[in-house]
Amino acid sequence: DRLRLIIVGEGPCRQQLVAQVRSLNIEERVSLPGASDNIPEVMSGLSLYVQPSFAEGISNTILESMASGLAV
Repeated sequence: DRLRLIIVGEGPCRQQLVAQVRSLNIEERVSLPGASDNIPEVMSGLSLYVQPSFAEGISNTILESMASGLAV
């Protein structure tokens, strides 16, 4: 009941993701705020960070998450 998913950012699959969230009727559990200029504030409300990239070895967001004390 307490699990929430927040996907921050923009990308070519965003509209498809929005449609899938709606079709699964999980809008109350999934937040898609889009791009954000205030990532430290966003991260302060998280418990876990996941980097959904196959291509990035070490990204700044992983380092920022670790510096914020988030599990990565």
